[in-house]
Amino acid sequence: MGDVDEPTLPYGLVMASADQIPGEARLTLDIALCRQVRDQARQLSVSAATLMHLAWAQVLGQLSGRDSMVFGTVLLGRLRGGEGGERALGVFINTLPLRMDLGGHCARSAVLDLHARLVGMLTHEHAQLALAQRCSALPAGAPLFNTLLNYRHSAVPEVDDQASNAAWQGIEVVHAEERSNYPLTLCIDDFGDAFSLTAQTAPGIDPQRICAYVQQALVHLVQALEQQSETALIESSVLLGLTYKPPQGEIEVALAQIWAEVLQIEQVGRHDHFFDLGGHSLLAMRMVSQLRQQMGMELPLGELFALGELAAVASALAGAGRSELSLILPAPRDQSLPLSFAQQRLWFLAQMEGGNEAYNIPLALRIRGLLDVAALTAAVSRIVERHETLRSRFIACEEGAEVVFTASAAMPVLHVEDLRQMPETLAERVAVEATAAFDLTRGPLIRGCLLQVEDEQHVLLLTVHHIVADGWSLGVLTRELLAL
Repeated sequence: MGDVDEPTLPYGLVMASADQIPGEARLTLDIALCRQVRDQARQLSVSAATLMHLAWAQVLGQLSGRDSMVFGTVLLGRLRGGEGGERALGVFINTLPLRMDLGGHCARSAVLDLHARLVGMLTHEHAQLALAQRCSALPAGAPLFNTLLNYRHSAVPEVDDQASNAAWQGIEVVHAEERSNYPLTLCIDDFGDAFSLTAQTAPGIDPQRICAYVQQALVHLVQALEQQSETALIESSVLLGLTYKPPQGEIEVALAQIWAEVLQIEQVGRHDHFFDLGGHSLLAMRMVSQLRQQMGMELPLGELFALGELAAVASALAGAGRSELSLILPAPRDQSLPLSFAQQRLWFLAQMEGGNEAYNIPLALRIRGLLDVAALTAAVSRIVERHETLRSRFIACEEGAEVVFTASAAMPVLHVEDLRQMPETLAERVAVEATAAFDLTRGPLIRGCLLQVEDEQHVLLLTVHHIVADGWSLGVLTRELLAL
C-alpha cells in the first residue's frame, strides 16, 4: 500500500449517509456459468472466491477508470482460531483493503496474482483497517476505498429455512437486514453449487446494473481462461455488451451528445449512468456548464449525483424547463471591479493573518533533457498575458477592496537559479518558494523560479495565491504550458 496515493472511489462517493436507505438487488447466476467458474478455479488450484474478487476488481477498475484499484474485502477472522473457533462468540470479522493491479495481466496471471494476495492477507486477518490506511501514501484520514466485497459460504435458502423452523419453534423472525456505510457493497453467497449476487448501493447507483456488470465480468473472465487468452484484461470492457437502448426525445438526444463530448466516448444510451461511463465530479461540472451553454438548461450537481441515468436526468430537465439564469457578460475594464465572494473571504483572511502562506498554491515540474530557457520564459509570459486573473492586484477601498490589473509587460519573468554546485539545497529552495508570502496589494500574485540542478535537468516552480486561482487552474496552467 506504500505507493497508493489516490483512493479508489467509483461514482465519486466517500461514505453512505446513515439516514439513506440503500438500493438493493439480487441476481442468481446461471448454473452453467457457476460450473464454469468452479471448473476454472479447480484447474488453477485456486478458490472460486479468487475469480469473484477478480471480476469485482475489473468492474471497479472500469467504473473508476483505473488499472490499479483498492477495495475492501471481509475476512472471517476465525481461520487461525484452531479447533472450535467457529463456535466462539464475539466480533471476529474484519475488513481489510485488497489491492489489484490489472496492468499487463492476462486472465490466468491475474487470477494467480490475486490468489497470492488473498492468501497473504490471511496472515493479517486481525490487522486494523486504520493501520492499513496509514501504510498508504494517502493523507491522514483519507479513505482508501468506498466499495466492499463480502464473499461468504451460505446454506441453500430452502434448507436454511427448514433448519431455522426446527431450531426456532414458536419464534418468528419479523425482519432482518444487512447494512454497511459503504456506497457500494457486493455480497456473494456461495451455496456449494450455485452463486448469488446481492448489491447494495447508495441513492443514484442502480444495484441491478452492478449485479449485471459483475455477471458480465465473470462471463468474460471464464471465456478468457477457457481460451487461454493472452490478451490483457484491461483491454476488454466488462461494462459493454449489455443491452443498449438509444436516447428518446429531443432532450435525451441532446443530453447524450453532451455526455459523449465531455466523457470522450462514442455512444451513450438512455439507461447509461454518467458515473458508470467514467464521469467524476470535475467532469460533472464541465457537463453542467455545457448543458447551460448548449441547451439553456440548469442542472444542480446534486441531481446528477442522485439520478445519474441519462433518461432520469433528461426527465428532471424536462420538468425544470429552461434556465432562468442570465448570461455572464464581460464587465468593462475602465472601472473598478468588485471581488467575488470567495475573493472577499480570502482578502479578509489575508488582512487578519498578514498574508498566510496557507493560501499559496505551489506547482513543481521536473524537466529532463535540453531546455530552451528563453522559450520557457516566453511561454510563462504568454500564459500570464492570456489570463487576466494572474495579473490581478487587490487595492483597499471604502467597500473593502477592488481588483486592478497590471499590464503584462510590467510582470516579472522567470527567475533562474543555478544549483548544480549545491543540489542538496533543492528541497529547501522548493519549500521556501512554496511558502513565501504574497503581497496582495503590490502583486504579482504569481511567481516562477527555474532551478537548474544538472546540465540537463531543471525544476520549474510556479506559485500562485488562491485569491487568483484554484486547484483546477493548475491543470489548465500545466496543459497550456506544455502546449506552448
